[in-house]
Amino acid sequence: MKSGLAALVIAMIELHDEHVPLNGQIKLLATVYEEKNETGAQTLTAQGYADDLTALLVAEPSGVDKQALANNPDKFPTEMAQKLLAANQTNEQHFLIFAHNGSLDFKVTATGKTAHSSMPALGINAIDHLLAYHNRQKQYFDQKHPIDDVLGDIVPVTTLINGGEQINSVPGHAELTCRVRTTPALTGDQVIADLNTIIAELNQQADMNLELTVINNQPPVKSNPQAPFIQAVQKIGAQKLSQAYPLMHVAGGTDAAHLAKHNPDLPVAVVGPGNDTSHMIDEYVDEEMYLKHIDFFKAVMLDYLK
Repeated sequence: MKSGLAALVIAMIELHDEHVPLNGQIKLLATVYEEKNETGAQTLTAQGYADDLTALLVAEPSGVDKQALANNPDKFPTEMAQKLLAANQTNEQHFLIFAHNGSLDFKVTATGKTAHSSMPALGINAIDHLLAYHNRQKQYFDQKHPIDDVLGDIVPVTTLINGGEQINSVPGHAELTCRVRTTPALTGDQVIADLNTIIAELNQQADMNLELTVINNQPPVKSNPQAPFIQAVQKIGAQKLSQAYPLMHVAGGTDAAHLAKHNPDLPVAVVGPGNDTSHMIDEYVDEEMYLKHIDFFKAVMLDYLK
């Protein structure tokens, strides 16, 4: 993402220095905490910086090493992979991401009562109660849900579980956190409502004390693939990146969730240098593709504001 930010800055500096006339304004919105709760995007949106946007380009990594095309038949069927490889003159295959899932983070807390482990009847075991909830949550996520025509089903993952104070006492506190990649067909608000219904039912049992806290709830992004901006970005991308440039949707989220929150018709293109090594120890950016993206970004800006 740092390379995408730098590429945008360089593209804008070059357009400025070349005195290129633009029929409109380009904004550079640089944010922080995208990986946690999108605090930067939330702040800029609250301050009105997204109010007049008519198109949004997010320079998140949008490529994979070409070897991934051949080694991942579930995601890239053989015929598709062969066509992409035949048309690609670079080291990486990139995609125009026009839609991505929302992101819901929540915590469920079980409150019990501590007691000495030799006298468990005097306590209330919070871990037992949390596990009772977790089993119901798993049943809920395993059942069939409304399927979005582009983003498909939700993707839930229980990510953390903590509980207890020490080995010789009944645990008086336990909690779990979960991240759900949501869709327009099953939003974060609906998931929260459904899980609170489960909690309300369980809390009717003696000594059960469960509570759900929402940590983060970002909506999905789903642009119209036929929007003129998306079509233009796809055409320019194929030219500037020297490859076929197909549309794609992903489960991972971006700051577009906030920046497009009050404008659901805003066309969003997630396109940027970087590949499938994100968050790895040997994460890298291909130099050739990085330089190509600077020219790509310049061409998109010129085309949109011609």
